[in-house]
Amino acid sequence: MQIYNSAATNARATAAQGVAIVLNRELVDTADVTTKVIVPGRALLVKLHWHLDRHLTILNVYAPNQPTENAAFWETLRENRARGRLPKPDILAGDFNIVEEPIDRLPAREDPQSATQALADLLRSLGLLDGWRHTEPNGRDYTFPHCASVNKSRLDRIYVTESLLSQSQSWDIHTTGVQTDHRLAVARLSAAHMPHIGKGRWAMPTQLLTDEPFLKQVADAGFKVLSQYKTTRESRPRRESEGLAFTDGTERQENLQSIQVAHANLKKTIQQLARARLKKRIPILKTQIGRLQTHLDTIRESNTPSAMPKRSNSGSLTLSGNDTVTRGWPHPHTIR
Repeated sequence: MQIYNSAATNARATAAQGVAIVLNRELVDTADVTTKVIVPGRALLVKLHWHLDRHLTILNVYAPNQPTENAAFWETLRENRARGRLPKPDILAGDFNIVEEPIDRLPAREDPQSATQALADLLRSLGLLDGWRHTEPNGRDYTFPHCASVNKSRLDRIYVTESLLSQSQSWDIHTTGVQTDHRLAVARLSAAHMPHIGKGRWAMPTQLLTDEPFLKQVADAGFKVLSQYKTTRESRPRRESEGLAFTDGTERQENLQSIQVAHANLKKTIQQLARARLKKRIPILKTQIGRLQTHLDTIRESNTPSAMPKRSNSGSLTLSGNDTVTRGWPHPHTIR
């Protein structure tokens, strides 16, 4: 991982300032990355090589919470752009601490016009669009659930250019396994003319490492191979006493080859066991997740604060009765 950051400028306000961009060096070319701090602790620009001669410019922001300061922050960025100090970003993402439309708050309400107008002016000058809102024009989802009340807001957003929006998919908002008071806005962006990349080699999901029935099957298969190897070794003294053993190393080579073959067969057996177990588990899990997701969507669309689920101390989201969605499921994402 490669991390670029702009730290908080006020030591007493570290919880309300500081921005960072994290790049996965296995997925992204970090050789020629350039960074520029636009507003210390509030706005950080990163430019990186993307595909062929294409570069990607990302502006990460953490806007002030106070409405007057929030409006001034967007004005500062717009002035920097007008004076040539801010390159035009392809992506603008972060915590905006305001929403553009009442639908992005529960209960629905408008934010101060000075702040929303300043943000709108900046977005217009940069030619950026709210990707999630364009893919979900009437949808309701929120990234910041207030712990002390049922109020919720979509403060964390990703804005992209129109060309990137046409090459994007999987716009979503996820609850992460990391203990945080914000949910994760995600999107998957693709470069134009990028070659097709397949799924790659099969790998066993880590969730099977805690699946007791599967682990027992693997242990039984392993003990079976060890038992066969032990039987083969015990038969060697009998063969020597009967004058059947080779003295030129041929038998040793045969034993080595048989061990290697047994090991290769064991790996194939484990793979087959894993696939068979997943065929049983995945449909059940997908059904449960789909049912709970439908329940959550119904609650969000109801726009009734009293119907919103309550968060328990264990970090799970209780819907009703025994319906519980626990944090910790991994989600594929490209832009976070």
